[in-house]
Amino acid sequence: MQPRDVTITRTASIAEFQFSSLSAQPRIFDVRVMRWTQRNGQNVLTPAPGFIVVPSVFSIDPYQTVLVRVEPRGNASPSTEQSYKVVLTRVVPGAAAPPQNARRLEAALFVPPAKPAVDPTFTLKSAGPQRADLVVVNGGNEHIYIQNVSVADAPVAGYVLANSTQLFHLRINGPLHGTDAEVTFDDAQGRRQTARVTVSQ
Repeated sequence: MQPRDVTITRTASIAEFQFSSLSAQPRIFDVRVMRWTQRNGQNVLTPAPGFIVVPSVFSIDPYQTVLVRVEPRGNASPSTEQSYKVVLTRVVPGAAAPPQNARRLEAALFVPPAKPAVDPTFTLKSAGPQRADLVVVNGGNEHIYIQNVSVADAPVAGYVLANSTQLFHLRINGPLHGTDAEVTFDDAQGRRQTARVTVSQ
């Protein structure tokens, strides 16, 4: 499923996703848009009826590609970015509801705020030998994406939605020193960013 995230704008008000089948068998998929929030560090998805999805259910042949279009109803400019997930779930013929292990694919969909203002704070906490937790508090009204963190010995990546807090478990190459530091990371576009970090033992 490509792309993995789309931001809707006034000039590009319809999100398009290409879904390609690598299966040798025909499959049926259901498409839904879910409101995406983060509570206590957990991702929470709830139904979001305010979208037009075409097609909302489709059959895909082996190695075929289907274009899915998603358009919000109305032209609201929210004060805080709205975050959604476009969820494709495989439909099992004869089943009233998808089983727990049904194949699912997700892509992120963002509706930006009228006036973007990102205001994250970073704290690095020791979590044991060669372990640390990076706590990111996003007090702004737009999401941020973090990947390739400079102090991490193993890859971590993820979104921190507007007005949300996320914790990233890091494996580091040595003990933490001092009370503040600088951490670099890449954003969703691969641009290198630098952040001041409060170090907590």
